[in-house]
Amino acid sequence: MKIKQQTLLKEARQTDHYIERKEQRGTIHAIEIAKAAYGTYNKAETDAKLIKLLQAKLDEKLTEVEGKDFELSKNYNLGVCVFMPILVAGDKKYKIEMVIANGKKGSFYLDIIMGNSLITVYPTSETNTAELEWRITDNVKRKHPENTNDPKAIFPKNSVIEFDLDEVHGNQSQKTGEKKVSENNLDYTVKADYRVGNKFDHKQYGTGTVVAAASGGKAGTNGKVDWIEVKYPKPFAVRAGKPVDTRRFTDVLTKAYFGKTLKEGLNEAKEEPKKGFEGFADTRLGGAEKIANNAKEKGGPSMLTYHHFKVKLPYYKKASEGKLDLEKAEEEYQDLVKELYDSTKKKMNIEQIAFQKLVGRIEVLGELLIKHR
Repeated sequence: MKIKQQTLLKEARQTDHYIERKEQRGTIHAIEIAKAAYGTYNKAETDAKLIKLLQAKLDEKLTEVEGKDFELSKNYNLGVCVFMPILVAGDKKYKIEMVIANGKKGSFYLDIIMGNSLITVYPTSETNTAELEWRITDNVKRKHPENTNDPKAIFPKNSVIEFDLDEVHGNQSQKTGEKKVSENNLDYTVKADYRVGNKFDHKQYGTGTVVAAASGGKAGTNGKVDWIEVKYPKPFAVRAGKPVDTRRFTDVLTKAYFGKTLKEGLNEAKEEPKKGFEGFADTRLGGAEKIANNAKEKGGPSMLTYHHFKVKLPYYKKASEGKLDLEKAEEEYQDLVKELYDSTKKKMNIEQIAFQKLVGRIEVLGELLIKHR
């Protein structure tokens, strides 16, 4: 695939495929918004004004992304939310579905980036992380079947842009101001943290189990967890022919947000995100947990994947907490490599599950030892 050369040395490169898709999908032909959002304003007039504003902002955001250096894309295949418009009408907010020439639509634009090269761009409304990451991998594999990097969906806060309905029509905004947030007016039960395995209670969706979370479910200095994924007992939708039972929640507030001095988990909630070796292990831990949980849920042949990643978790956890004995890890690695050689040198004298567990342990120890050297 040819790469378009850019003037700046540290900006994302635009592939020919990306340029073609941007031309095809980068023009907003129509929009869809809930009828209640328009109020007393004329729908046709509002849509015309909004499309003009949305197009200008989309062009601006795409140009902004094209001029950035995505260092993370060298290790991950990224799906970056570029532009997610929201219509504000009074004190209510409504999503805006942007419709392109071929009739496809979405509530935000997604750029897929691999090796600091922009691969493609398209509108989508998919916010389920598992489904979105599957689509990222699918798009990359079409042109680069040799690529084995893990996918990663990113939703930058500055990609969400609000358009006030009154201001769109040149009038003064009628917003009465944001309501003061309290634990009682949230749709979910606030906790000190939202670690994997914890229950998550939501007024509308009921009780589910946290299966993945940013920063291990611990809050940042702002008292929030960037995102969590919650699995519910029964599927609530079908996407790509598969039942979906996992919801993603963003900017989830913790007890720390409200300034409470609860002992349980509060000190951990105020910790800065881990960096360096521990940060690497913590990130890998979250990814391995997600893959293991998804594989276990699918069952069947996917259970081999489950066993492969499940054995990695204790090693990543120890390393993320600074408790991994590197000298013993080196010895264990050498012993495991010998065990793999002995059990496979003659007619593969090992069972499938045992093989997956053995290779999984070799992989995680190798990753950590290489990272630490």
